[in-house]
Amino acid sequence: MKYCNYCHRMIKPEKKVNYFILLLLTFFTGGTWLFFYAIYYFLFKDPVCPICGGKSFLDYEPRG
Repeated sequence: MKYCNYCHRMIKPEKKVNYFILLLLTFFTGGTWLFFYAIYYFLFKDPVCPICGGKSFLDYEPRG
């Protein structure tokens, strides 16, 4: 669990996939781009807050 600095809650950050773009590009490229997307998703895509979409987290809830 991480603390989101934007919505001020303890949350579990998630990596979201845009399924519309995923299907559209797979259709037009015949699936060849999926290899590159997998590398991007697992190595470079940052997790976001499922509530507000923020990318700034703390490991603890600040007190005070």
